[in-house]
Amino acid sequence: MPNSKPYTTDGLNFYGTAPRMWHGMTVSIWVKMLARNGFRVSPARLPMCLSITAASVVNSALRLWEEMVNGRRVDAVEIQPPLMIVGHWRTGTTLLHELMVLDDQFSYPTTLQVMAPHHFLSSGWLARPLLRWTLPAHRPMDAMEMGIDLPQEDEFAICNLGLDSSYVQWGWPNCREFEKYLDFSVSSPSHQQRWRRLFVRFLKRLAVADPRRVVLKSPTHTARLGLFHELFPQAQYVHLTRDPREVIPSMIRTFQRLHYMQGLQTPHFDELEDSMFALFTKMHELEQRDRAQIPPEQYVDLRYDALVADPLGAIGDVYERFGLSGFDQLRPKLTAYFEAKKSYRPNRHELPPALAERIERECGDYMQQFGYTEPVEA
Repeated sequence: MPNSKPYTTDGLNFYGTAPRMWHGMTVSIWVKMLARNGFRVSPARLPMCLSITAASVVNSALRLWEEMVNGRRVDAVEIQPPLMIVGHWRTGTTLLHELMVLDDQFSYPTTLQVMAPHHFLSSGWLARPLLRWTLPAHRPMDAMEMGIDLPQEDEFAICNLGLDSSYVQWGWPNCREFEKYLDFSVSSPSHQQRWRRLFVRFLKRLAVADPRRVVLKSPTHTARLGLFHELFPQAQYVHLTRDPREVIPSMIRTFQRLHYMQGLQTPHFDELEDSMFALFTKMHELEQRDRAQIPPEQYVDLRYDALVADPLGAIGDVYERFGLSGFDQLRPKLTAYFEAKKSYRPNRHELPPALAERIERECGDYMQQFGYTEPVEA
């Protein structure tokens, strides 16, 4: 049976060893983030804060070494237009990312690379054994496998590079100020320029490590389509959609666990439901606004239920739409992937009537557009 247990913090009490997304920051970025939030750190989180501070000193030194050793190689490398996997949290973006990068023509950011974005080209001798020792084997929100060389979303690198991101709210879960950074346009022009420069440089580092075309996955990129079309006019996008009556309850549970794990404050969750609706509706608004800039042949909508019901057919359709080669070679790898994962059961979330009514009221445009208006089966 699928897991239908309510939210708990069982299995999350490993603050002494598990790395947090902030452990990849340099000293200046870490101190600026603390100052920006008034140094409001809960006493229970001080050990984590001290470990991040120690890591930031090491990251600062390794960043300087990286520029000395690899700076010219990074400057000179060319980037292929990425293939972007976008869609709201809990719509299947992680699953599709893992499936697409089974194709040998693609590369991807690894957990190691997004946790050490300043210096991963030259610091593997140190970062690799540390992460292998401390990284949990599975994600806390859904038990999907984690590993230092497995695909990971690049938003963690964006945070560690000190760039505006709504994920900063995970560190200060009792403050909703950082929700606004879902919209790239709210950042100052100088920061937008810096964001472009440092993110492209991160992609250049990825290209030095692996010159193949990169597949990027981050839910937050759904709200940055205009930015990425400006940076990479030939990029292609797969946009995952899913019934909000499944997404919102899953989101609430996921963010509860992320706020507990990543938070530098002890979270109280008083406004969590409001925050989830605000993020969902804002992301849909920005996706609708910016997708109009992208040629239709570069943008594919893919329903989560279609991906799960017939993954080979769904991915085959993506390859056909984008004119990608190599699907015949990918097919047996997809079959083997699902054979290895056949015991996996996704979490199942209860949908209280009041929450269902709010979803239909506030997410109605999304549900209408993508065909999720049928009643939910009891």
